[in-house]
Amino acid sequence: MTTSRFTREQQIVRGIMTAAVSRGSAAIAPFALIYVLLPAMGEQTFGAWLTVTSLTGMLVWADLGLGNGLMTQLSRSLGIGDRTQAQREISTAYLLVSIAGLMMLLALSVTLHVLSWASIVGLSDSMSQEARTLAMVSIGMFACNVPLSLIQRVQYAAEQVSRSNLITALGPWTSLACAAIAAAVGAPLWLLVLAAASGPPVANIVASATFFRANPHLRPTWGGIKRDQAGPLLRLGGAFLVITTMAAVAYNLDNLVIAQVRGASAVTEFGVSARLLTALGLIVTVVNQPLWPMNARALAAHDYPWVRRTTARMVKLSSATVLLASVAVIALTQVLLDVLTHGVQTANYTLLLALASWWLVVSATSPLSMVQNAAGHMRPQMLGWTAFLLVSAPGKVVAAEQLGIEWVPLVGTVAYLVTVLPALLAGYRSSVTPSTSSE
Repeated sequence: MTTSRFTREQQIVRGIMTAAVSRGSAAIAPFALIYVLLPAMGEQTFGAWLTVTSLTGMLVWADLGLGNGLMTQLSRSLGIGDRTQAQREISTAYLLVSIAGLMMLLALSVTLHVLSWASIVGLSDSMSQEARTLAMVSIGMFACNVPLSLIQRVQYAAEQVSRSNLITALGPWTSLACAAIAAAVGAPLWLLVLAAASGPPVANIVASATFFRANPHLRPTWGGIKRDQAGPLLRLGGAFLVITTMAAVAYNLDNLVIAQVRGASAVTEFGVSARLLTALGLIVTVVNQPLWPMNARALAAHDYPWVRRTTARMVKLSSATVLLASVAVIALTQVLLDVLTHGVQTANYTLLLALASWWLVVSATSPLSMVQNAAGHMRPQMLGWTAFLLVSAPGKVVAAEQLGIEWVPLVGTVAYLVTVLPALLAGYRSSVTPSTSSE
């Protein structure tokens, strides 16, 4: 893989800009999809479809963390110009992730005969066939896309972040176009659902075809599959899987705690405000994700000064971006609430500030985790997130009972500063120390 004509800094900027386009498409297109599918499916079936798609959104572990593990290892191999090693890593990862996708399809086929999908998605027994169709097509397409989506990690590792983001941005709009055509011709339910789910696989197929045509030396082959590559990929992927799962639990724990302590009405007040500020989490990802492969290449080249210098700059940029976005969102909250809740809910500015504080802390520390992800130095993060869950969960329960829902995200922020931040700092320092080996 030849070195890009763009500097690392230019690639980061281009990556941030194109990631904003990609993530923006993923956020906007679904609203248009509602306009297309709701009248075509009907209110009940459409609601059931939303439930099924939310289930697929929870499957963060679908590739067993192998995609993240591949991006870290592949970035190193390409960084030192070892094409043979890179091709073996790609081939082995595709095999392992394909097995994971097949296992998901097998599990789906079993659940179709064992579980009552009508009950799961809230439909009557008379609509059991519709429920099975929704589950079979939606989850089936998701499972098929698990190995296809690996190309995004390959492109990131190969310094094609911008191209990956732009092709990925086509996915939601492809789904919208296909769904609109299917709805216009009065297609049956299975075809409507297939059309709505077609975008991401199509985008990944296009990305795979263009990338491997231009880089045939990296194309996965049976001969490139090596048993000795599977172990490191699985170990590193497993570490990423644990961290991703714990972080997902941490991010979604608040609603559950409030529901158990304060009731469903309190969840509505909290959840609407939290949903408005999820844009801040999107900004954190958009700004910091392109750092991962760049750091991996720099570390492989032992360019530790660049990593330290860039991390310091990105901490400032990430924090400043989220801070400005927080001010804008909070200023517009009451207007947005008037529209979304038809004037029923008023802005709880104490809660909004508490939620913003959480995302500000996460944004300031995310560049540190990008360095450790690139180095494959995962133990500090695993320890930090484990400690966070042990400390924050009971703390949030007490806060919800004794102080109010505004204190729940504040407890999370304090717990993060006490547990995750020290772990991230320790892991960062060891990751940029030349004598430290990856784990």
